[in-house]
Amino acid sequence: MATDNFAIWSPLTGEALPAGIVGVDGPENIKTKADILDFLKQSFALGHRAIATLTEKNATEKIPFRGSSLARLDLAFYALTHANEHYGQMVIYLRMCGVIPPASRPAK
Repeated sequence: MATDNFAIWSPLTGEALPAGIVGVDGPENIKTKADILDFLKQSFALGHRAIATLTEKNATEKIPFRGSSLARLDLAFYALTHANEHYGQMVIYLRMCGVIPPASRPAK
């Protein structure tokens, strides 16, 4: 998820991908749970910076993405729906494991 976030959001900000990303895996030096969570948080922080770059004037501007081009707003929409798809997969997995996802728990 984090690697895809970096790959999707980076074209909007112009920031380079983090060093060491090969394919869909994160850098090899990221091994611990804390490092993985930090990498994930950094990828969402990039998303926040990328969304902040969108304006009325540049939203429909085409930018290169994976051998083609997309409007900046379309790329942002793709990133958001991609994250939602992964969230849905996690909810199903948690339920299969007998865990009620936090967002589905009754309010206290």
